[in-house]
Amino acid sequence: MKSLIRPISIIAIVLFIIGIFLILYYIFFSFPDDIKTSLSVQNATDIEKVKGISLNLLWIVGSQLALALLIFILLSVEKRKTTGDNIIYVEKYIQKQDKSTEVANKQEDNYRERINSLTLHIQQLNRPLKEKFKYALEGLCKELEASIGAAFMTIRIEDKKYIEFIAGYAYQVPDSQLLRFEFGEGISGQVAKSGKAINISAVPQGYVTVLSGLGKATPNNMMVIPVKSGENVLGILEIASFKHFGEAEMSFANEIANAIVA
Repeated sequence: MKSLIRPISIIAIVLFIIGIFLILYYIFFSFPDDIKTSLSVQNATDIEKVKGISLNLLWIVGSQLALALLIFILLSVEKRKTTGDNIIYVEKYIQKQDKSTEVANKQEDNYRERINSLTLHIQQLNRPLKEKFKYALEGLCKELEASIGAAFMTIRIEDKKYIEFIAGYAYQVPDSQLLRFEFGEGISGQVAKSGKAINISAVPQGYVTVLSGLGKATPNNMMVIPVKSGENVLGILEIASFKHFGEAEMSFANEIANAIVA
């Protein structure tokens, strides 16, 4: 079909030009006689005037038609070129989107594979519960690229429950210092009491501090995940980062927490 477009266009242009010349012939040769007859023009001077008028009319009509044809051809060519460019651009955009989607899917698959591997390893880890807490905290912080983390286990003193610091990621407590919170005390204590995870995107200034060669800084994102056996809270995992924690990260952290007691 495309191969017929050019010959048909050429034939149409040729017929258009022939039509112009036919109009020219009529206006220049036949039209004066018709005017003469209809207007009863008798002398040669009047006839020449009519021919002059006809010739001027011819040039005007012919020029306008030629200009219209030129504009039509130029617009057609430009439209075809623009359409072709748009098609190429859309194809490249689709290819780029497909490639981006493919890369994103591969990254997600790789991420899911690492999560499953870490979860399975924690479940099969034949170590005391305290060691499983430490391993889960380290794996979780590395996967989430967290800046700092802490693991607390539940202890009971007389008739009160506390969570006590047992391990840290990029965070250490001096041996002579005991870090312990009563259930309901502070953010971690509240999570231990409620048994519900929280995700905070506005950590109070100074609540937790990251030390580096650049000075001190407070991560602005933190999530606290309870480690539960049924309704009994065995401890919590506290993770802080300068990066935002979304639903995927929260889901991952909950999976790790569940794997500790699986």
